[in-house]
Amino acid sequence: MDLQFSDIRFSFKIDSSLCPKPTGVALPMNELGVPVRELYRTGDVCKILKISPDRFRWRLTHGHYDGIEPSRDAKGRLFTLDQIRTMIVATNP
Repeated sequence: MDLQFSDIRFSFKIDSSLCPKPTGVALPMNELGVPVRELYRTGDVCKILKISPDRFRWRLTHGHYDGIEPSRDAKGRLFTLDQIRTMIVATNP
């Protein structure tokens, strides 16, 4: 399907055959509502805890989650599912 757009100044045609087709494959989810992975990033943990990344970093640096030492890579902190469960318990006593 091609789309045509015209204006007084210019006109162009969009070829929709170049757009990727959705696969419709659903990713498996765990009990926390996030896709199953070995390690989770800060953004994933923030969605689970329903807090902002700034608030999460503050809690980590101020010892709110004692005993949790995230591993790191070039993009940031990485957490296991067990560490996330521990944070949930610490957040909701």
